[in-house]
Formats: sequence, C-alpha cells, structure tokens
Amino acid sequence: MPAGSVVASGLPILIDGVTVTGGYAANLVAGDEAYRDNYYKGGAVCVDGSDNADGSSAKRYIPLTIRRSFIYGNSGILGGAIYNTGICSIFNSHISANHAMASTSGVGGNYAGSGGAVYVDGGLYSVNTLYANNEADNLGGVLFNESNSRIWVINCNLVRNKAAEYPCIYSLNPSSIGTEELNLTSNLVFNTAFWGNEAPANAYTINKWQSVGVPFADPTSADAPELLHFCAYEDGW
Repeated sequence: MPAGSVVASGLPILIDGVTVTGGYAANLVAGDEAYRDNYYKGGAVCVDGSDNADGSSAKRYIPLTIRRSFIYGNSGILGGAIYNTGICSIFNSHISANHAMASTSGVGGNYAGSGGAVYVDGGLYSVNTLYANNEADNLGGVLFNESNSRIWVINCNLVRNKAAEYPCIYSLNPSSIGTEELNLTSNLVFNTAFWGNEAPANAYTINKWQSVGVPFADPTSADAPELLHFCAYEDGW
C-alpha cells in the first residue's frame, strides 16, 4: 500500500486451521459472468478489493490472515494459491505444490503465470511459514509482489521452488531502487532460508532494481540494495 494513502477497508478475513487443495483458477465457467474480472486469480484464495459490487473504481484494502493452515496442490494464472489486493498475513502455515500457470486466453497480462504460491498487490507479512515445491511459469516461484506493495518475510523456509525466472521472489516494488536503510516501508526478508530453488534464467533469490524499469543484471553486485538480512542461501546467495 502506498505510504500515506487513505483508502477504504473491507471487513477482515481469517482462515485458521484449514486445508485447501485442488483449487483451479484458469477457466471461466459458463454462467459465471459475474466473476469475469477475477476467475483467474488465486487457485485457493482470491481477495480482490478492486472488484466492487457497486461498480465503483475505489480499491478496498481487505485484510486477509492465514494461520496454521495447509494450502497445497492449487493452480491459477495470477497466484497459484493466493491472490490478494489488501494486507495479507500468513503465519505458521505450509504453502506447497501450487502452480501459477501461463495464460492461454490472454488474461493476466504480462505477469500471467507469476506468483507460484502468492500474488500480492497491497502488502504481505509472512512469518514461520514453509513454501515448498511451488512453481511459476513466469516470475516468482513463491511470491510475486506488485509495484505499490510491500513484503516482509521473516523466519520462513523457501525450498525447492521453480520459475522461468526468479524461483523465490519477484517484486515490482520501487522501494528496492538504490541503497536504502532498514525501515518499515522497505521490502525485507529476515532470518529466512532458501534451498534447492531452480530457474533456467535469473536463478536469484530476489530481483533488485537499479532504476525505474532497469533491473540489476546481477542482484548480488556490491552496489545493489540489501534486502535480505541474516538469511541462508544455497551456494552463497
């Protein structure tokens, strides 16, 4: 969420101690025209505050909390398991074997097939959670983060995830431009382990931006911003 924004909020949603599997968000079912704008988002959970019944264009930030839950084996075009336009908090959960699929109908735009586990456009706070064996046909085998969204990933394990590029985290958030101090508006990954993740290109843990629209070709270079703190990586990054 942009700093200093004043926006409408929806009622909070809590998912606690639930198993969700077998969800599929890719095809519009005949007769479900009301879902045309979001049928391809989040194979297990879709919370879209931009889809308002009153037809207004005002985006609502709807708090979503997932805790002590097991979400596995789901697929969607934007977010294999979860799509959220509000503040998404995930605690003490297991998110695995989800798949963000490429679009065959053109929905999802340039980032279709991104966010193997989670696609977020608001904010993500994830603590003590395992992300394993998720896959994205495009960017971010675990997490895809939109440009006005912030992510905090703390005490998590990201293991054996895959993507075409960036098998763990891909962020459009401009807060990662340049060197920045540790602060509450930054993308932060803290005390988290990355292991066995794979991508045929740009197999880095997280992307970083050199300037608007220009990523660092090598996010490990000395002049790239430090977004990962006290983390463990396979082969040093």
